[in-house]
Amino acid sequence: MQERNEEISLKGVYGLLKRRVPAADQEFIEFAIEKDIEHCVTDCFYYKHSTTSLKIVGSSLSALSFGLYRLYGDHCRVDLLNWASHEAEPITGCVKKINISSSRCNEQCRHCCRSKVRYRYYLNQVTYSYSQAWWGFDRWEKELDWMSLRGVNLCLAHVAQETIWYRVWNKIFENSFRSGEFFTSVPYLSWNRMGNIQALGNRISPPWYDLQLSLQHKILNRMIELGIDPILPAFNLHVPKQLETKNKEQSSYWSGFTDDKYTAVDRLSPNDPMANRISKMFIQEQLAEYRQLSTLKQTYFSLDIFNEMDPGTTDVKAAFSAVAQPILDTDKRSILVVQMWTFAHSPQTWTNRKVQKFMDAVPSQRSIYLDLHGDKRPMWNRLRNVLRGDEMLIWTLLHNFGGNKGMAGELREVGSQIQRVLPYVRGIGLAMEGIEQNEMIYDYVLSRAWTLNDYESIQEWISKWAIARYHSGDALGNYFAVKAWRCAADTVYARSSSLSGWGNTKSVLELRPGYYMRFKDFQPTVFSYRPTEFARCAAYLVDAAIRTGCNTSQSLSYDVVDFIRQVLSDRALIYSERYREAVIENSDESPEAIGSRILEILNQTRWLLDQHWRWRRTMIDVDWNMVDLGQFEDFKTLFTMWSPHSSLLHSYASRMSAELLQHVYQPRWELFLARSKSLKLRTAYINIEMQWIHNNEGFGKKENKIVHADEIIRISKKVLGGL
Repeated sequence: MQERNEEISLKGVYGLLKRRVPAADQEFIEFAIEKDIEHCVTDCFYYKHSTTSLKIVGSSLSALSFGLYRLYGDHCRVDLLNWASHEAEPITGCVKKINISSSRCNEQCRHCCRSKVRYRYYLNQVTYSYSQAWWGFDRWEKELDWMSLRGVNLCLAHVAQETIWYRVWNKIFENSFRSGEFFTSVPYLSWNRMGNIQALGNRISPPWYDLQLSLQHKILNRMIELGIDPILPAFNLHVPKQLETKNKEQSSYWSGFTDDKYTAVDRLSPNDPMANRISKMFIQEQLAEYRQLSTLKQTYFSLDIFNEMDPGTTDVKAAFSAVAQPILDTDKRSILVVQMWTFAHSPQTWTNRKVQKFMDAVPSQRSIYLDLHGDKRPMWNRLRNVLRGDEMLIWTLLHNFGGNKGMAGELREVGSQIQRVLPYVRGIGLAMEGIEQNEMIYDYVLSRAWTLNDYESIQEWISKWAIARYHSGDALGNYFAVKAWRCAADTVYARSSSLSGWGNTKSVLELRPGYYMRFKDFQPTVFSYRPTEFARCAAYLVDAAIRTGCNTSQSLSYDVVDFIRQVLSDRALIYSERYREAVIENSDESPEAIGSRILEILNQTRWLLDQHWRWRRTMIDVDWNMVDLGQFEDFKTLFTMWSPHSSLLHSYASRMSAELLQHVYQPRWELFLARSKSLKLRTAYINIEMQWIHNNEGFGKKENKIVHADEIIRISKKVLGGL
């Protein structure tokens, strides 16, 4: 937990106040740190009211920010910031009207609003590639505010590590490091950092390194100001082929890649003296560059040595020790943050005995273990016989793979899991691969970290969340909004436990068309609710938009598009199955008639998404200083085929955008439905995808941030028909 000079530290939360709170309220709100709040074991906050001010008193900066967020959410019915809007929404001042004596967080109950856990964690190793690699600080600032307001106090901070690595490798190779043979292009850096791939995609341009370093300094400064502990990267034994030593072996071929040029990255033996040297050099270079870290009581470094790979003959204890010990020796404040994904991904390889051996390499008080897929493959439960009880575990919800947009989840089950896991962990958090989707589930998980929410049912929580999200002030509009989200909680967010699938529901519109589109396992296309049930949920939200005026809330217009998009995706699966039955099983229906209906769904979806700037393009909030033309094409490759060198990953990171529907999804479906016997579909699909990838339209252009709210309503009503 961070400890700093109070005067300096409060600058960050006052900055947050200025950016996110109505001007009429800013002078009335004050902050104060009180480290010894009675009965407060982790983090606490409370409100202190007078005729001239409302003071938020907290045990940490994170508690103050969360207290501000809940002040507006609970008492003003306002969500200060969310992914659906980002831009400042019109909010009138309300704090002077609040009766704080009625709040559970008033001065008479100073410990009532406390965190149940020490850590509230955020981000996945691959979120950078799927959601953030094209951002500048304007967008990062909003995301850091989003985290802070929701109480996050521990987060990955891996931007610019290639800049640091470039220095280290040039020292080792005497200024002759061949970066293009090791570093991937920007979209693939997440997997290069974990040792899965190398040299994939276009080369990184030299200016990018300095731009990223400047960005990382801004990110770290803001994280420290807001009380968010950054987790910096560490050496994971993966080295360039350029490093000449007999003490290394190739790591596993990864996810369908077969060419040694791109995978089977060299892994240095932990017994080679270079392992200790490289680990120490990398940490020292970071500490020398990021001097702002000297203000922190503790520093955090992430380790992920065997991500989705077989350790082979490597001694796992020696490997962990080789990279960890130089960090612990160099920085006495350091704590290692270790992903447990590899244990969950390969349980046959990572037996309890091998996990025990791995964990024994580092003292338990110097390491944190992320139960990364805690919602589906919880390690806290499986490894009970291995864990000694004093390890610091953080349970996280993974939920999303590849940044897909489908609405899906198990809201109630996740709440129950958190209740079960709390006695065994020091933290809870989020580790979704891509962000800006299914925000309700993520808000719900982070809210479970605080006792404040123990007093309300899930239905009560949803009601407060929905009203704050749109803050319309219209009673009937709020009624329909609440009804829509409660309905969603009983349909898309009540996925049956009988479904084995992980991740968001994938739309069949995004996949290469075929006769069998019903997938139940990873990234499933199937769902457990009746489509008409969820269509009714969407109808309620449209009613809310009609009542309150879709133009008055960016969040509401965004969500209406999301709900209707999901309705259309659900219908697309049904019609794709009927098409198969008509063609393959010779049902009574006409293939041409069903095919026409599928094309109509594609047209409706494209037209709907084109009405809202956040759905129009595949990459939004782009800082074009960070993306050159080669990287732009690689991002487009990532969002279609992932890479031409691995068919296994095709459509893994597919997106739902108007431009993808126009240039890729609709042309593929049109070809498939034409049923030309002479056409080789796979080749034709590749040609369509490559044509879009190399189409430079939109490169370097800023978004036209326009929302056609009236047209969104018109299209929605047409889609829903008589409901």
